Amino acid sequence: MEFTSRIRGKYLVREYKKLINKNDKVLDVGSGDSYISRMIQEEIGCEIIGLDTLEYPKSYIPLKKYDGNRFPFEDNEFDVVMFNGVIHHISNQLDVLKEARRVTKKKVFLFDQDITKFKDRFFSYTLEFISLTHNPLMKLPFNFRTKNEFLELFKLVDLKVNKIIYPKTSFIYPLKHILFDLKK
Repeated sequence: MEFTSRIRGKYLVREYKKLINKNDKVLDVGSGDSYISRMIQEEIGCEIIGLDTLEYPKSYIPLKKYDGNRFPFEDNEFDVVMFNGVIHHISNQLDVLKEARRVTKKKVFLFDQDITKFKDRFFSYTLEFISLTHNPLMKLPFNFRTKNEFLELFKLVDLKVNKIIYPKTSFIYPLKHILFDLKK
C-alpha cells in the first residue's frame, strides 16, 4: 500500500501546494500512519496533526486517537481540516463534517474517489476491498458518494464550495479523484 500512498501523495501535494499556506495548522482526519501527511508537511512546511480512530504502531507525524464522534480539539483550532481518501469509510459522515467545520477557522478539503462513471465505481470498490488485506481493522462500509451527493451533504453542514478540482492522474493509477475546497 505504500506504493499507492506515494502516488496519491504526489497528486495531493501538487494540489495542496496551491491551497495550503506554510503557516497553516492542519488537521488530517483519518490520517492512518500519516505517510501522506508527512509528504504534504515536508513539501509545504505547514504543521499537520493526524486524527484517527485506530492506533498505528508507526506514525510519521503527531497522531491523536479519537472515538469517531467528537474531535478532541477546541473550536477554530485549525486553519485547515482535510480528509484524504477516508470519508467513504465513515458511517456518520454528517456528524464528522460538522466536527470538521467546528474545529476549522477557514477551510475543509475533502479528497475522495470520483465514482460518477461505472468503471470508476468498479475500480474504487475493488481496490478498497483489496486494501482491507493491508489494514483489516479499517472500517467498512464503503460510503462512496457522487459529486452531487457530496454537494447535498455540504449544504446540510453549511460548508460552501469554493472550488471543485479533478486532479490529473496517470495510467498506472486507475482511480479518478475529486477534491472539494470548502469554506465556512
